[in-house]
Amino acid sequence: MEIMAPAGSWEMLRAVVAAGADAIYFGSDQFNLRANHAANFPRDEITRVIEYAHQHGVRAYFCANTLPTTPQIEAYFGLLDHVVRCSPDGLILSSLGVISAVSRKYDVMIIASVWAGASNARGARLLGEIGAREVTAARQMTLDEIRRLVSSSGSQVRIRTFVAGNWCANLDGRCYMNSFLSTQRIHADGCCGPATRDRAHCVERRQSFFPTLTGAVGTLSVATLHNPCRVRWSRSGDRSPFLLQVPGEQIRVNLSEIMRTGVEGLKVNGRAGFILPLCDSIVAIRACLAGAVPRED
Repeated sequence: MEIMAPAGSWEMLRAVVAAGADAIYFGSDQFNLRANHAANFPRDEITRVIEYAHQHGVRAYFCANTLPTTPQIEAYFGLLDHVVRCSPDGLILSSLGVISAVSRKYDVMIIASVWAGASNARGARLLGEIGAREVTAARQMTLDEIRRLVSSSGSQVRIRTFVAGNWCANLDGRCYMNSFLSTQRIHADGCCGPATRDRAHCVERRQSFFPTLTGAVGTLSVATLHNPCRVRWSRSGDRSPFLLQVPGEQIRVNLSEIMRTGVEGLKVNGRAGFILPLCDSIVAIRACLAGAVPRED
């Protein structure tokens, strides 16, 4: 079972390879969901990243998982032309049209991003029919739902699931709270949470938007407005706070149960995160796969 880990910098790349990742995924400063972060590599370093991974027996997957608009298509495929010449082990894509076109244009493995929204077997089979060889299951699925997805998707596609990283209550790509605050298009410009942007860029919009929510939908601490998903919200008249997004360090995953679902790949989130907890997660997953964690036969 392949452990795919993020590589958002040279330091992170070297660390996750040393920690035991089987594969890494990374992006450039265009057309990926971390394009607004510093967690990317310049275009002229893509070859070096892939070569470093291959020298250490690690596969390298390139992320181009935004949903490009028609005016962006020429530049989008210009980037993919360059990337494919660098010989990655695969591309992580989201757009159905792009997946179909890429499967016809290039001889390269395609992984359907979690943003492709595969939450059922029909969706996974459709992604397989248009060219994806692997599908990343929607993050909000239960163990039983993942098990059914694997058993019903057929042999055409492999299923991968996230096992570490932040968990959001909303479906990937279907929440526009941060898009509103950052004035960025969530599908076309990359992940656009206010924490990924210049905070001054969003201040005016926050000040005009959040007062209308205070008391009606939730209560906010001004100090945490840079990332509203991490705020402890509470309904009017309800004193029990809740989060829209749970930080990865607060999540505990039963790896042995996930392994029994039949998935063939595990994905660790955190290209823009901290390196030490990321590597701790990889080491723990590797120990589980090696049998250090009890599992049923």
